Amino acid sequence: MSGNTVDFAFTGGMGMTLGQELDGIGYTEMNLDVNILDNVLNMSEAYDLGRDSTAMYVGPEQEPLGGEPYGMVQIVNVLIAGNTIIGGDMGLSVGAYDYEGGVGPATLDAPFVNEMNIVVENNHISKSGTGIAVYESDAIIRNNVIVDCGTGIDLSYTSATVTGNSISGCEDGIEVYYPLVVLIQDNTIVVTYNGIDVDDYYNDSTSVSILDNIITILDIRDADDGVGVYGSANILIAGNTITAQYGIYASDVYNLTIMENSVSNCEYAVMVYEADWVLIEGNLITSSQEGLYVEYCDYVVVGNNTITNNLMYGAMIVENDQVVLWNNEVSGNGDYIDEYEDELMGGLYIADNEEKVLWFIDGEAKVARNVMILKGDKQIEVLAGGSLAIQDVTEFLFRGPTEIVVDEGGLLYMSNVNILRGTSFYETGPPMANIAVHGSLWMNLVQTDSVTLHLFPTSDAEVRSSTFTNYVYTAIFVDGSSPVIADNLIFSAFGKYGIQVEGEGAAPIIVGNIIALNDHGIYAKGMDMGGIYDNLIVLNTMSGLLVEESVGRIHDNILLANKIEILLRDSDVSVEDNEIGYTNLFQVLANYAPLLSHFVGSQDSTELNTSESPEAALQSILGVSSLDMYEIVGWIKAHNGIWAENSKVQTSGNVYGLVNNALYAIRSEVHFNDDVRTITVNVPHVIEGVTYEFPLSVYVLNGIYASHSQIWVTGSTIEVLDDAIVLDACEAWVEGATLMAGDYDYFLFGGSEAYNIATTYDRVKVEDSHSLNEGTWLTLTAIDEGEPAANVTIVIKNAKGEIVFEGVTDAEGKVKVLLTQYSWTSEGKDDGFNPYTINATFESGEESMELTANQSYMDATIEGEEESDMGAILAVVGVLVIILLIVAAVVVMRRRK
Repeated sequence: MSGNTVDFAFTGGMGMTLGQELDGIGYTEMNLDVNILDNVLNMSEAYDLGRDSTAMYVGPEQEPLGGEPYGMVQIVNVLIAGNTIIGGDMGLSVGAYDYEGGVGPATLDAPFVNEMNIVVENNHISKSGTGIAVYESDAIIRNNVIVDCGTGIDLSYTSATVTGNSISGCEDGIEVYYPLVVLIQDNTIVVTYNGIDVDDYYNDSTSVSILDNIITILDIRDADDGVGVYGSANILIAGNTITAQYGIYASDVYNLTIMENSVSNCEYAVMVYEADWVLIEGNLITSSQEGLYVEYCDYVVVGNNTITNNLMYGAMIVENDQVVLWNNEVSGNGDYIDEYEDELMGGLYIADNEEKVLWFIDGEAKVARNVMILKGDKQIEVLAGGSLAIQDVTEFLFRGPTEIVVDEGGLLYMSNVNILRGTSFYETGPPMANIAVHGSLWMNLVQTDSVTLHLFPTSDAEVRSSTFTNYVYTAIFVDGSSPVIADNLIFSAFGKYGIQVEGEGAAPIIVGNIIALNDHGIYAKGMDMGGIYDNLIVLNTMSGLLVEESVGRIHDNILLANKIEILLRDSDVSVEDNEIGYTNLFQVLANYAPLLSHFVGSQDSTELNTSESPEAALQSILGVSSLDMYEIVGWIKAHNGIWAENSKVQTSGNVYGLVNNALYAIRSEVHFNDDVRTITVNVPHVIEGVTYEFPLSVYVLNGIYASHSQIWVTGSTIEVLDDAIVLDACEAWVEGATLMAGDYDYFLFGGSEAYNIATTYDRVKVEDSHSLNEGTWLTLTAIDEGEPAANVTIVIKNAKGEIVFEGVTDAEGKVKVLLTQYSWTSEGKDDGFNPYTINATFESGEESMELTANQSYMDATIEGEEESDMGAILAVVGVLVIILLIVAAVVVMRRRK
């Protein structure tokens, strides 16, 4: 049938009915080709009048004919092309019906079977209730234009390929009911309600692919799905561009894949509900009110999606079982307070899932400019070659165990992020939030709450200008690695360590940090300390800096109000240029005392508050209502400066204040070159508009306390309230120092012996038989034949006959010896050491001299005996005598002649 024009038909326009009346038992098979081409059917008037009508129909009669058993199979190949259809409840209806159930050869149970192979192409259909309806057939529907219909294409119990069609002005685009194998691809659908809907209810033979379609729902506020799938199986939705109220909605689906779609400007972009085996991969979900929502699903994979600029949230994944994420970008999405849960939601929200949620990154992943809320057990792992960027996130909120792992070759980049615990510490106990880095970490401007950062040996990390609070064990664990940790604020009343450094090869740079309120501010073991400097370490309950088995320089730090400011064990370090128990910032703060006093006073009054006393000004600085000197002294007594055990320590350039002991050494070797002085802080205060300064002295209680140690003090001034140097079973050498103690400059007991060289002191206390010796450094030069003599044996005895030195001269002929001028013991002054006898053994023999040690530094020379010339003289005289005898003999012989 072709080239016909049918106008103003009311019930049916054109078609073919397939049926057969048989009166006997038998079997009939019929093959039929039907072509309906280039016809024009106009049934608009009937449609407008609301009459039941079908413009074009190919299919069986409504009832099989005949009353006796028979068998009949009809195989019909239908081509419907190039037709123009206007109006009708059904624009085009085509298909087969099996009334008795069953498909295939006719049987007694299925006596009447139609097999339809249909091609519908290049038709133009408009103003119909349903543009194209296909039933129980194999159909190809392509390149049709369907305009202003109720439903564009309706497929039921059909295997079909639907491609290249344009559907516009309709309420619904493509409806698929109980599909077999269906492909819907490259269609353009612009409708007002549903784009593509699939209803099935778990027919395992289903396979529906919805690919590369452009779907636009014109009214997203009063519409439904761009793509809707209900109760179906084996669904692939890929490559589509969708704008709708619900961009993609899937419920009760088994084996669902949503891949590489672009879904935008929707009320709900992608929603998946009660589905099993779900893959959501590579989609762009953007500019919608709500982004991706997945709930009550089992075995869900969400990977490589870009979810941006959605108004209420980007991705919400809740109450599922077995969830895995791969990569993904979630950025620029909104957030809101849920009226039922009364909590913050939005951005990336993962909560209440049955099993641990796993998020793997092997490509690029990003969370930026929206909140990130993770509840329940979860792990994020950045694999080799992957990178995760978390940027500008106002709340990265977690509840329950949370672990971020960065594998070797992976990168975690966090910038301007607040990582917060989702519930009160006291409500839930300490949560486990751990960032374990084996690869690279760039961490800038990050605020963390209850998070531990673990930097493993292979890690390459930079942590800058970040805040760590409320961690339970340690904020940053440097495990055999060499990170840069700079300008961070690290404090927790629950923390054991602010920064923990252990492991072979650990060489961190730790600079410019404020570390407070832990048991130990920094714990360093087995490392070179040169990279720890310029930190403010304050108010840690056990120690500010705990150092074990380490070497190098500890320099340029401020350590305040820690129980022990620097605690050293089994280490060999120098402590240089630190502010210990005091900082010059005190004076800076004091300068603001009048201003602070004004603000304190102005809380309840608009009048200018003036400090009538220096004490009031000091109280305004400290923020206390009263000062109790006993409390202050007790606070100082509990804090010590440097504490060394089994260590070798050299100090220089340090400043001390408000500590019990500047240095306390046990079984250690100490070279102390610091000044310990009373420091004055000038506190300005205002009386009747006039500013005065109140000098506030900052004291150290004791200088050096040492037990079973060797101590060298060189060039130091030690000005303290109590004792300057206390020695218990020690050896000490104090040279060029000034001791100004409120009690004892020296206090010796327990077998101690100390030498005081060119040092000013006043009071001494020596217990038992121990001694404080006033020392003289003697530099003795041995001269032999006018030249310095090396390897000359020198023995020096005091007046008591005790050998105090035995050795040999060096290459310059010198020895340097510390002698005792006099000694203080428990019995008083002992000056029975002088004079000293010095014996030197030269090649020519022994020489000796006496010397009285009465100065701090003395030089002396001892010379060997010069060798005698008598042998040469005798030899010459002998020669002369022989000559005279010969001459005399010659004269006698001549006379005889």
